[in-house]
Amino acid sequence: MIIKKGDALPVVMGSISWWFNGGDSDVTMIFLGESSRSYNPGQFDYFFLTGAAGLLGGFSTEFISKIYGFNKSDAQKLTKSQPNAVIAIIDAEIKMPNQPNCKTENYVVSLETLIPNSNGCAEMTADNYPSLDRIGLSAGLKRLEAGSVSDPCYTTDGSHRIIYVLKGSGRVQIVGLNGALALDTDVNEGHVFVVPRYFAAAELADENGMDFFYVSTSPRPVMEQLAGITSPFKALSSSVLQSALNVSPEFVELLKTKLI
Repeated sequence: MIIKKGDALPVVMGSISWWFNGGDSDVTMIFLGESSRSYNPGQFDYFFLTGAAGLLGGFSTEFISKIYGFNKSDAQKLTKSQPNAVIAIIDAEIKMPNQPNCKTENYVVSLETLIPNSNGCAEMTADNYPSLDRIGLSAGLKRLEAGSVSDPCYTTDGSHRIIYVLKGSGRVQIVGLNGALALDTDVNEGHVFVVPRYFAAAELADENGMDFFYVSTSPRPVMEQLAGITSPFKALSSSVLQSALNVSPEFVELLKTKLI
């Protein structure tokens, strides 16, 4: 398939994939995932078929010869010809595939086209992409215009969020259990931060605005907000809020007018 800037696609664990830049400019791809089931938990373990880090190269020439029916020379050619480990420069005479063999829209989501030019959010969960159930992850793209702030949100299903700043800059605050401020820092394009389970995070864009891509460690994350129309404050009765916040009835009514 052919992908373009702003596209997102899920890759099922154990799948074999290759990525080729057939254009005339550099391409940056962001790989985000969940690594608790890695051989080294917390780290990404790479499974390469070919190249210096390929699995075939670890087998002896004798084994490769018998497995593939090669002579010794061809067995070494199969496992040792590619010296590069991850990225290789393609020879000009090699014609790489340039036409998709499937419907790209069945596998790729252009998140950028799903949100407006100003504030907005687009999500890719198993509710609309069932294949994510096999992966165990979901993703989304959030856009904040200059000076905008996102409502503090948190997950109630025990999932974590990994957030990558695509462009722009701003500030992020993350509050943990017992109301402790866990993080308060400026973020810029290329920065990554993690929101642990049950922690609440809010982002404030500066004059450049901010776009960020995030991955959740659940295919169907359950997100709640502390502000806005879905805030629990809106559902609670005024008397309960008055007692819990220790404020006047007038302030409770003022608060509720802000939950829009």
